[in-house]
Amino acid sequence: MSELIIIPLVSVVVITYNSSNYLLDTLESVKAQTYKNIELIITDDHSSDDTIAVSEKWLIANGSYFYSTKLVKAEKNTGISGNCNRGFKAASGEYLKIIAGDDLLTDNCVSDYVAFFLANKNISIAASKTKIFFNNDLNNFSIWPQPGQFPTGIEKQKKEILKANFIYNVSIFFTKDLINKMGFFDETYPMIEDYPFNFKVIANNYEFFLLDKITVNYRVNHDSVSRPANQKKFINEKLYLNTISFFENVIFPELLKNKMLLWYSLRFSKIWLNKRIFENGNSSEKSKNYFTHKFLFLNKFLSNKLRVSNNKSTK
Repeated sequence: MSELIIIPLVSVVVITYNSSNYLLDTLESVKAQTYKNIELIITDDHSSDDTIAVSEKWLIANGSYFYSTKLVKAEKNTGISGNCNRGFKAASGEYLKIIAGDDLLTDNCVSDYVAFFLANKNISIAASKTKIFFNNDLNNFSIWPQPGQFPTGIEKQKKEILKANFIYNVSIFFTKDLINKMGFFDETYPMIEDYPFNFKVIANNYEFFLLDKITVNYRVNHDSVSRPANQKKFINEKLYLNTISFFENVIFPELLKNKMLLWYSLRFSKIWLNKRIFENGNSSEKSKNYFTHKFLFLNKFLSNKLRVSNNKSTK
């Protein structure tokens, strides 16, 4: 008698907000998965464009490709964290894969992840290699992580998460049990769902593992929520204010507690430089805030060099 093979249900949660320009490409990448036991959830944060209409039409035409489909609509805009949480709470799968409504899954994304988790029973959350493509051109890309960018071991990750959010959350895959234990994403910071969540996961002794395959194509464009509608501005003000709050409440105290004074100085100076840009008009034009932008670039360059060098030397 042959052994019954159980294929776990995976909930793919597509996060949308005014995503109609790219959403069909994202949904088609979910439909193209070689793994077939998928629940598709689209959760929308009260879009003002036709994202809902595009979603409804596509689901009618393609819903039969999935175990089940759900469209979750918000009555008001709550930010990324709340939008993700609505999708998680609607999910029935044993595993969860999140993706923004402008990014693309590779065809084997879900099957590669399920095989990785089934082969490593101690894993609750993982990230993968990510292709970061620019200006809508899949041939114009970089790959994350490069050597030294992804630390291994929970104790190492506890230190590294204070230096930088070293995980591209567009690539992560995790168990439904983990998100329940973590209490979902922290809606205290509605615009930065990733850093507070990753910090909380690691602080609770759950290590991020790395799947050494590209599972997602991450789109970098001017429509990103991290950038304001007016491209003469430097950064989205709500996201910036959430970041300031998270650093003041969590990152700075932890850096001091761990006596990481160099990193406290680097991270504090980065926040201070951003504050100067806001006070001077939040402009990304080269003629304004010129030297402040140069110092920001130097800060980022130095921080990345220190992190990569340290991670390479401790392997």
